[in-house]
Amino acid sequence: VVVTNVRPGGIGANAGLRAGDLIISIGRNKVKTKSDLEKAVKGKSRVMARIERSGNYFFVSLKL
Repeated sequence: VVVTNVRPGGIGANAGLRAGDLIISIGRNKVKTKSDLEKAVKGKSRVMARIERSGNYFFVSLKL
């Protein structure tokens, strides 16, 4: 799932996400669609996301 917009002060901005970042997985769940993403975060207060940016991979903790 491609991050298209990062709201200043929002969850993504607080985690250091940028527009254009690619969310590869949430926890151990691969995310290919917005629906996959919604299912992966449902009912959780914090998740670990694997991100790709310009060919580099890293993890961020998202407080939901």
